[in-house]
Order: sequence, then C-alpha cells, then structure tokens
Amino acid sequence: MQPNIPPMPRPPEPPVPGRPNRSANRGTREAEELFAAALSSLAEDAAAVRQLSDVASLLAAGGADAGEQRERLTGLDRAIAAVETRVGALRQILNEEKAAVARFETILAEEASSQAELIGALLATMDRKRREEEQQDGHGQHRDSDAKTPGKEVGSDQNHGARHFNGADGSLIGSNSGEHHSYSGAPQPRSGRRALHARSPGVANAAPNSNSSRHPSQRIRNHARKKPNSSIETKNSSRDGENVNPTETGSCESEDGGDHPSFLPVTEEELRLQLRFGPHLCRYDINEALEEIREVVRKKTALDRSLGAGHQHGRTTNSLQRRFEYLRQRQRQNAGSSLEECETDAHRGHDWVSEQELRENCAFFRHGESTARATLQLLCSLKRLRQVPGRGSGVVTYLCLFAR
Repeated sequence: MQPNIPPMPRPPEPPVPGRPNRSANRGTREAEELFAAALSSLAEDAAAVRQLSDVASLLAAGGADAGEQRERLTGLDRAIAAVETRVGALRQILNEEKAAVARFETILAEEASSQAELIGALLATMDRKRREEEQQDGHGQHRDSDAKTPGKEVGSDQNHGARHFNGADGSLIGSNSGEHHSYSGAPQPRSGRRALHARSPGVANAAPNSNSSRHPSQRIRNHARKKPNSSIETKNSSRDGENVNPTETGSCESEDGGDHPSFLPVTEEELRLQLRFGPHLCRYDINEALEEIREVVRKKTALDRSLGAGHQHGRTTNSLQRRFEYLRQRQRQNAGSSLEECETDAHRGHDWVSEQELRENCAFFRHGESTARATLQLLCSLKRLRQVPGRGSGVVTYLCLFAR
C-alpha cells in the first residue's frame, strides 16, 4: 500500500524589507498541515499492516490445523485398510472352514452309505452260509438216521402210494417222495431251532444296535458274538477237518491286530518347558488330540488288514471280494492320495498319517487352522510326532512315535 503523501508546497517568497512576512507564515502552516497529514497516513498504514499480520497469523494457524487434520485422516484411512485386510483374511478362513466341513460331511455320508452296504452284504453272506449249514445239517441227520435204521422197508415200483414206518424212531417215510414225517414226538433238529432263533424279532433288532462302531470289523465281531453258540458246532465227524469261516465263529477279534500302541500322555512339566506355544494349549486338549490321532491310525491299519485279509477267507464269494476292493479304492481316493503316492523311504516301518486324514477325521481341526497347526507343531516338539514330507507337492505327513 503506497503512503498518501501530499504535494510539496511552493518555496516561500523572499522577504521584502518594510513589509510583513506573510508568505513565511503561510509556508509554516502548510508544513504543519503536511506533517499532520503524513502522520495520519502513517497511522493508517500501520493499522493496515497490523490487519495484514493478523490475517497472516490466522492463515498460518489454519494451515497447521489443516495439516494435523490431514494427518489424522491419513492414519484413519490406514487403520481402516488394515481392518479390511484382516476382515478379508478372516472371511477367507471362514470360507475354507465351511468348505472343509462340507467336504467332511460329504465324505462321512459316503462312508456311512458304503459301510451300510458292506454290512448288508456281510449279513446276507452270513445268512446264506447259515442256511447252507442248516441244509447240510438236515441232510447229515437224514443220512445218520438211515444208517442207524436196520429194519427200514423199501417200497416197490407198483406201490407208488405206499408208506412204511421206520421201526427205530417211529417216523413215517414215503417210498417215492422221500418225505420224512416225525410222529414219535422226538425233538426237532438243532438247525430248526437255530433258524427260528435267528429270525426272531429280538435277534433281528439286535443287529442294528451292534453296528454303532465305526469300523466294519467291529460290527462283524459284535454280530458274531450275538449268534447262538450252536451255529459254530461241528455237525458230524466227517466235517471235523473243515475250515470254519472266521466271520461266523467270531475269530475276527484279531482283525485289529490286538492292542494298538499308544502315545505317552503329555504332562504339565513338559508343557511348562514349551514356552513359545503360549498358555492357550492346555494338557487336556493335547492328550485328546493324541487320542484322536491314535484312533485314526488304528482305524487305518485295521481297515488295511481287514481288506487285505478278505482274500484269505475260504468262504468269501468273488462278488464280496470285489466289493472289498471297490471300497478300499474308494476310501483311498477320498483321502486325496494313495499310500503308494504318499509313502517314501522314511515312512517304511513306522505308523504314519497324512495331514489331510487328520483334517478330515480329527476334531481339533474344527477349532481353526492356526490352532490345529500349533497343536501339531507342539506334538512334534514334544517328540510325539515327526513331520515328514510326503511324495508329491504340498503333501505333509506325520510319523507316530508311539510308546513301544
């Protein structure tokens, strides 16, 4: 802003002798007025400068506040982006868990249907074998009664309708039809009572209750235990050397290979030494996980033994053998990879299980992927498991270090 300066006054005229100096007085007044105007102009300029400085200070304060607000908004934006990333990761984990649960339910339903079909086939085979044994019992008893009867008469060709009495047991025998009617009140054969007992409602209702176990060998064992003891008796001396079906005699008790080895339970002292895993893994959950892993390995070993021993049963039909092979192949396909595809030289001679099998059969995987992996790493650190890479990309297996 330019200062408001008035024009300079004219210089005073030189004084004339004998005349009053009026021009000097006028110049003095003009100088005073000019000085007063200059002072007022300077005051106005100072006020304007003061206003400008106030506006500048206000603008500077507003700029600082704007920068602070900008920084706050930037930090809030970063926090929102981090939360969105975490929410996306959690949503992905939830989707994976839902997919795993759906796969587990599908595999469980397929396994239940296959087990039901296998049980039906085994029960049908056992019923057929029981009927064959009953027929053989009836023929054997007829032959024994014929051999022990000394005075039995034989009808001629002319006497087609003649009937003759056996003098030994009082039974009526048709000469042509070969019918055998007992009139002496002798006890019925054991096979008839056995067939009646097998078809009674109590035994028919007992079969579904005995199939509560997961493994087919246990269901066969329970069914064989509830059969009458007369079904495994030797019928005559000519059959003493025959092999008896192990399914009928209950000899499949040894299908599981006896007592399966177990893990050493985890103690509190061992957990206190594992500081890097934190206090969220308790001893009860760890021992429960060990028991679940042992159960998976036991079922896997028992299934391989039972399916492998299906060819050794002398009375197993070819269709049942094919059914065994089909179920074995299907179960291995559901597991994602066969034993030959996963097994390496490090697995031979050890009980082992893949991580996919644990994910589909163990309950501790339902608590979350991170918790399950922390549990497996803790068990490896406690020398209960040993992680071994399987054959193929991304295949993880664990050797079971049982207490021998």
